[in-house]
Amino acid sequence: MANRRSSGSIIYEILIVLLTLLLIAVITVPDKIWKEEEFLTQTCRTNLNAIFEAERYHYRQTETYVDSLPALVSFIANDSTLQSKKRIYDLSQELVHALDATLNIPALSKLVPITKSLHEISSDLEFNERYFRKYQDIMQQKDELLSTIGAIDNQVEFPHFIFTKMYVDSLIRLREHLNEYTLQNAAQLAQRMVDSLQVHLPKIERPYVKSYWDNLHSRLMDFTNKINKTDIKHVSSVGDRIQKFSTRIDKSLQGLFQTNLEASVQMLTQYHVDLNQLYTKFLAPENFLLSQRYAMLQLGETEEMLLGLNESHLYCPDNHQPYLISINGAHFVVECPNLLDDFHDKIMAATEPLKSLSLFEYIHRIDTTLQATKHLMDADRPYFRRKTSLILDLKELMTDLDNFEGVFFYQYAKEIAAFLDTLDQAKQLSYLKPTIEDILNPMDTLAVRIETRNVSDLEQRFQALGKKIQRLDSTVAATRFPRSVRRKLHSYYPVYQQVFQAIEELKANMNSDEARILRQARATIEKDLLDVLKGRKERIHVIFFKTHINHGFVKDGEKSWEMESV
Repeated sequence: MANRRSSGSIIYEILIVLLTLLLIAVITVPDKIWKEEEFLTQTCRTNLNAIFEAERYHYRQTETYVDSLPALVSFIANDSTLQSKKRIYDLSQELVHALDATLNIPALSKLVPITKSLHEISSDLEFNERYFRKYQDIMQQKDELLSTIGAIDNQVEFPHFIFTKMYVDSLIRLREHLNEYTLQNAAQLAQRMVDSLQVHLPKIERPYVKSYWDNLHSRLMDFTNKINKTDIKHVSSVGDRIQKFSTRIDKSLQGLFQTNLEASVQMLTQYHVDLNQLYTKFLAPENFLLSQRYAMLQLGETEEMLLGLNESHLYCPDNHQPYLISINGAHFVVECPNLLDDFHDKIMAATEPLKSLSLFEYIHRIDTTLQATKHLMDADRPYFRRKTSLILDLKELMTDLDNFEGVFFYQYAKEIAAFLDTLDQAKQLSYLKPTIEDILNPMDTLAVRIETRNVSDLEQRFQALGKKIQRLDSTVAATRFPRSVRRKLHSYYPVYQQVFQAIEELKANMNSDEARILRQARATIEKDLLDVLKGRKERIHVIFFKTHINHGFVKDGEKSWEMESV
């Protein structure tokens, strides 16, 4: 009995462990799969967009697209305009890093918030004057505070502090507006400011600054306490804001008073050397012309994309096949190849039975007859030059022989035949998806027409054309021509009337089997399209699935995934 209980408890323990592991898997594995799917989709679409932008850039430069993706990468890598921008950006970043390093020196970093905070306090005092006017003592104290803040930069007791703060502020403005300066000028300005800081920083009059600020800080706190005891507090946050900025200044100055100025000066000396070396680099022959241009704090999104383009961007991260490109004059498409081989094979297999349908043979015979008729008319056209009415009738009739709008049996048969002809070469989803969607209705309608042997619209159109051709033949026969010309003229109807035999044979050979073949192919094609749009499931860890999808295409700048979400 004891052994049974022991073995039972072990089984329960094993089950608990297994269920715990399963619970952990259910929580963690799907999230991991979703993140991987999202990564593949995002990477693929970023690649597609990068290739399209590179092709568009190539087109702007050369008025042509390039049909080789490796050649495209090579073109971008060797484009002097892009590479110059990249070099200017890189040089600018070196200067930015030098300025940031200088401003992050402990003593200087403590001064950075002071000017901005003083400006905020002054602005709040002026902006909220309409509330202060209700209280004479607050209004008077406000004016005195503004005067004391404005007098900071004129105090004879601490000129070195004033100059140090001024040059720090100038460095900040240079850093923030660097793109308004050429690289050479910006580097020179930075050198001069650091030169001056080396002079004034070690001589800051800390006791005098502390005394002046302690007095001002105390008055600001007293001022805000008065404000917060009035109804001003309910209509403005000026008291809280002044306290916040005043506290920030106090903290910065306390930090400055405790900073080892000598250590900061030593760091400043080293950064001055770095700036000198950077300026020398700007003046070097390989950088001289570039550094005479304005600094570039950031590259455009497209420029960053182009400059980052490399061989790895040319392949889908899901199936590692190269992206597909289509070029048609000024139109360009790049798309993901994932799942398309299998999809194309299925479509080819589904449409193979359609090639044996007899109706295409008869439509071809009709087209051949029409072409032969037009060929005869075209051959006679030179002889009608002086017969204005004849030449007009001939042109009108030749146009009618090309116009089968509204003759749906003929139109749909031609559309399906054209679809089958191009299918061998077309693998891109950007082409196949709209083409398949457009061809489904013609296939269904044609199946119904075949079942009912309904070609009435085709017969009516050809009968009407036949009457026009007979009238033209009669007109030609009744028109006077020189005997030498008359012998060369043709009768058009005898050739044209062969279309009626083709139509009769077409009707005779129509049967339900061909209608069934059309419907079956239609259903299979539609299913195959839906399958590729939904993606393919891959089993992961027995009970989980990872979805592989075709990640879309970019066609003339329009992204398929954005069009689908509209």
